Amino acid sequence: QLAAGVAHELNNPLSVVLTYALLIGEKIEAMPAELREQLTGFSGQLGRITAAAERCKAIADNLLAFSRETEGELVPIGLGELVERSLDLLRTKLARAKVRPVCELPDDLQIVGQPGPLQQVITNLVLNAVQAMEGGGTLTIRGSLPSEGGLAVLEVADTGPGIAPEHLDKIFDPFFTTKPLGQGTGLGLSIVYGIVAKHGGRISVDSEPGKGATFRLRLPTSAARVEAA
Repeated sequence: QLAAGVAHELNNPLSVVLTYALLIGEKIEAMPAELREQLTGFSGQLGRITAAAERCKAIADNLLAFSRETEGELVPIGLGELVERSLDLLRTKLARAKVRPVCELPDDLQIVGQPGPLQQVITNLVLNAVQAMEGGGTLTIRGSLPSEGGLAVLEVADTGPGIAPEHLDKIFDPFFTTKPLGQGTGLGLSIVYGIVAKHGGRISVDSEPGKGATFRLRLPTSAARVEAA
């Protein structure tokens, strides 16, 4: 609700900024050539204003997409689009953490479900990976087309320190966390597990100490699989 409210409030002034920037740009283009040459520097600055406003609007639109879906709404979704939305929202965080995202997703990889919760799944897994790579690293998101079981595969892999063997069986348990007191609730991965299960999918993790962790999602490609879950 907070995300939707903030996005709605930001969208209105951003639309005004974009509209006036475009109008000014059109007026400059309509000027005689000698005047346009004198305003070359201003045109470049105006272009940067427009680009920054469009970037902000894209983030606001992603927040709206994240929050607007209602319970029970199942739609076809491009998995690449969901991943791009999540990375777009977290791009500044990734840069500050010195984490380089690498995407290896087929263009035609589609699943069926509720876009908002599924984007939350990807966002939580990306945040989890970023927190694991304290000194920076590479975040690899790869996908593959459905297997015989009709489930598409999405992997989120990090180059962090990995997960201790004794923790692997508890990683999706509510309130389980290895973070210091006050730095984590232990709910992120349990929420991910619940959303994936509700969609008729599965989630697992592979990890060795010192070799990072790979979370592997198997997600439905038809509404029938979701409704049967």
